[in-house]
Amino acid sequence: MPARIIASIASDLNDLNKLKPLLEQQTDSLRSRNMDAIPVLAQSISNLVQKLDRNNLKRGEVLVSLGFTADREGMHGFLEQHPEVNEDWVRMARLAKECQSTNAVNGQLLQMQQELTETMLKRLNRDVDNVGYAKDGTDGRLGESTSLGYA
Repeated sequence: MPARIIASIASDLNDLNKLKPLLEQQTDSLRSRNMDAIPVLAQSISNLVQKLDRNNLKRGEVLVSLGFTADREGMHGFLEQHPEVNEDWVRMARLAKECQSTNAVNGQLLQMQQELTETMLKRLNRDVDNVGYAKDGTDGRLGESTSLGYA
């Protein structure tokens, strides 16, 4: 059973090493407004995160079957009994934090992009709402006078 936990840590390290550059590519794409790359990256990121989540749940089940709790304290208890895994666990935790930090930056960039888009749409809608024809045949922004002449 301990081998399953050791293998899950190795698997998570592998997946986190794939996730980090994807998150960094997402950051670059958001900063350069390369919106074509975002959906592809988002799908790859989502797939890895789901795999990491599943692996974490399985690791918790194995911890419970070994008499530990399925939480941080249980994992620390396991690591006390299996110190040979501690270095990989620490590397995995550090890499996960780096991924979380990059993901937080991406979230902020997405929020800024959304706010900018909403502002632009509001301006566009305001401008469109102000365009029309007056009774006297003038067109343009309401309140401006540009005559179309007589028909």
